[in-house]
Amino acid sequence: MSGIIQATNLQVDNIKHSGGTSAITIENTGKVNTTQSGYEEKTAAQLNSGSWVVSNSISTLARRITLVTHELVTSSVHTVNWRVGNGGSTLSTSIYEYISWYSAHDANHQLSDHKAGTSEMAFNAWASTGNAMNFHIEFLRIGNHWNVTGHNFNSTNNYIIGLSGRIHNVGNIDTLTLFPAANTFTRGDAAVYWE
Repeated sequence: MSGIIQATNLQVDNIKHSGGTSAITIENTGKVNTTQSGYEEKTAAQLNSGSWVVSNSISTLARRITLVTHELVTSSVHTVNWRVGNGGSTLSTSIYEYISWYSAHDANHQLSDHKAGTSEMAFNAWASTGNAMNFHIEFLRIGNHWNVTGHNFNSTNNYIIGLSGRIHNVGNIDTLTLFPAANTFTRGDAAVYWE
């Protein structure tokens, strides 16, 4: 059969290529899901015991990736870092460029930190058991590059941290890791969305 002509409603649950398993799934509410989009979530314990991988299943068709955390806490005062990867492994080469800053509730502190050619991106989070981190980081693809913006709200000590930068010459991203500069996460969650 070379095609289908349907004059009335065509009722199907999913559509896929004859030679593969990738499908477009249509829910009974009318919502359409494709393998281009997805979601994965990890607890602090899962990150600690799983090589810090939030996801290694991000679709290579994705053009937007969002990383969020809820009340993420580390066991000692260190930055919180992340890396991207392709081919199932993370990249720590000179592909990250960014500027970060912060502003506190009780004082107008501003700190700029330009880091070029580093092996990861990081928030100067002063993360510890006294600082609960709520990150929101957006990755948007343009060509083989990704523009990155993010902010971090600390719910316990009243400050916010911002970040802007790029990840260049990497093409597809299919892996995302999130890790403290030293020691472990003690509580909280991390999630990644892609589309």
